[in-house]
Amino acid sequence: MTNDALTMMDVETYLAQRIPHAQDISFSEEDFLVRTRILAEVLGNPQEKCKVVHIAGTSGKGSTAFMIATLLTASGKKAGLFTSPHLISVRERFMIDGEMISEEKFLQYFAEIKCAAESLRDTERGMPSYFEILTVLAYHIFVEEDCYYTVMETGIGGRCDATNIAQRSDKIVVITPIGFDHTKILGETLDLIAAEKAGIIHENNLVFMAPQNAIARDVVRGKALSANAGLTLLRKNDITKIDLTEKGTQFIWKRKGKMEKIKINQIGLCQTYNTALAIDVAEALSHRDQFVLCDKNKALSKEIFPGRFDIRKREEKTIILDGAHNPQKMTALVESFMKLYPHEKCTVIFAAKEKKDYGAMLTLLAPITDQMIITQFGNSEQDYQSSSINVEILTKKARKIGYADLIIASKVEIALKKAQKQDNKKILVTGSLYLVGKIINVLKNEVQ
Repeated sequence: MTNDALTMMDVETYLAQRIPHAQDISFSEEDFLVRTRILAEVLGNPQEKCKVVHIAGTSGKGSTAFMIATLLTASGKKAGLFTSPHLISVRERFMIDGEMISEEKFLQYFAEIKCAAESLRDTERGMPSYFEILTVLAYHIFVEEDCYYTVMETGIGGRCDATNIAQRSDKIVVITPIGFDHTKILGETLDLIAAEKAGIIHENNLVFMAPQNAIARDVVRGKALSANAGLTLLRKNDITKIDLTEKGTQFIWKRKGKMEKIKINQIGLCQTYNTALAIDVAEALSHRDQFVLCDKNKALSKEIFPGRFDIRKREEKTIILDGAHNPQKMTALVESFMKLYPHEKCTVIFAAKEKKDYGAMLTLLAPITDQMIITQFGNSEQDYQSSSINVEILTKKARKIGYADLIIASKVEIALKKAQKQDNKKILVTGSLYLVGKIINVLKNEVQ
C-alpha cells in the first residue's frame, strides 16, 4: 500500500491492524500519552498550535462537543470537531464547520500520519494504536485547515487519554456528568473515575462542569483548585420547565439573574445540561477572544448529533436511535422517552458490547417496552477490539429480568425487519453506538 494510491478501504485496513484488544488496555501514561506525544512530535506538535476545547465525562461528551462546535461555527469562527466512535465512516470523526472534510483531503492527511506512524515502527515505544493515530490526525488536520478552534472529545477517561497531549494554559475544559463505565480501566469507585476524567485539567485552564454527584464534583473541584484553574459549575436547579417534542427540546435557564428560554433540535432531558454547558463555553470564548456570539437558539435549532435520541420516520413507524451504552445514559434515555411518549411503549432492538452492564440496562428499559428484540453486531472495528455480547447470554439475562415477549435475531438487519412487522408504532434501537451505526447503514440502504 503506497501513499500515492491510498483509498478509503486502504485506510480501514491499515487502521484495523492498529486496533488493540480490550483486555490489553491498561491506562498508564507510558502506554498512551508518551507514544501519542512522540507521534505528534513527528508532525510538529500540532496540539500546541491550536486553541483547544477539551471534553471529558461519562455521558453527554459527544453532544456537548457537537453543540460547542456548532455555536463557534455560527459565530464565524472556523471550528474543528473530533468525536468518537463514528457511526458509518471514519471521516465523521473529523468535522470542520459541521461538514466532513473531502475524501481527497482526508486521504492526503492520512498518508502523512501513516508515514509518521511507520517511522516509529522500530522505536522503543513502537507503533501507535488506532485511537492514537486518529487523535494526532485530528490535531494535524485542524491546524493544517486553519481552524480557529479545535473541539476534542476524549475517548476513555481523560488523564491518560491520547487527546490529553493538549496542555496549553488557554485550553477550555468541559466535564460532563460522571458515572460508572469502563470500570476495569478507570477504577471501580466514583472518586477514581472522576480523578481520571479531571486529569485533562492543566495549569490555568478554564473549567466548566455539569451537575454532578457530590463525590465526583469534589474531585473535579479539587483538581481545578490545585491547577489554579477557574471553575464554573452548572447548577441542576437552574434548568426548569423542560418541554420535549419530536422536533426538539425547550427549557428555561435561570442565569445571571434572568430567565432565558432555550430551544434546540436535540431531543432529551439530559440535553438541557449539555446545551447549557455548550453556551457557557461559547460565551466565555466570545468574551476572551473578542467575537460576537451568534443567536444561540437559531444555531442550535438547525442540526442534530446523529444517534442520540435520533428520530427517523419509516411509513407508520417511528424509529428512535440512541447509543446509550451504560446505566447512566440509559436512565436519561428512558426518562426522556417516558416524558415524550407518556402513554406508549415500544419495541426495543438491543445489543451491547462485552463488559458493559447489560443487566442494568435491560432492567432500566423494562418500563417502556413490552417487546424486546435481542441481536448482536459482531466485532468492534474501531478504537479497541471487542465483540458484542452473544444473543444467548443477553436472552438468558432478559428472561431472568422478566421479559416475556422476546425475539432473537442473529443479525441487525433481521432485527430491524422483525421490529417493523410488530404492532408497536415506536421502535427503539439502543445499547450501543455500534449497533446504532449498523442500523443507520441498513436504513440508508433501504432508501437507496
